[in-house]
Amino acid sequence: MSAGAEERIKRYAIECGASVAGIASVEDINRYAPKGHRPGDILPKAKSVVATGGPLYTMGAWRSPNPRITILTEAYPMIRKAVALKVATLIEREYGHYAIFL
Repeated sequence: MSAGAEERIKRYAIECGASVAGIASVEDINRYAPKGHRPGDILPKAKSVVATGGPLYTMGAWRSPNPRITILTEAYPMIRKAVALKVATLIEREYGHYAIFL
């Protein structure tokens, strides 16, 4: 994938709500991931993995004296799948590659 495509995908993930986004090669991941957990075990012939992240809680949630509120207002876990679905859809629509979101 071209550098321009990688930048577009990462920028789009951030536009969708991620705080950070990166792309790793399957070859690099395979050096560390155990069998059964490698990208190719999920999508054969995969070449890259897009990873996104964001804050677990908002700053306001941390200031609440009620720990239950902090836990109930997890921010990024609520939107993570939506971000991943949007990025996977972009990859399939604009770049013609199969994509899976987890």
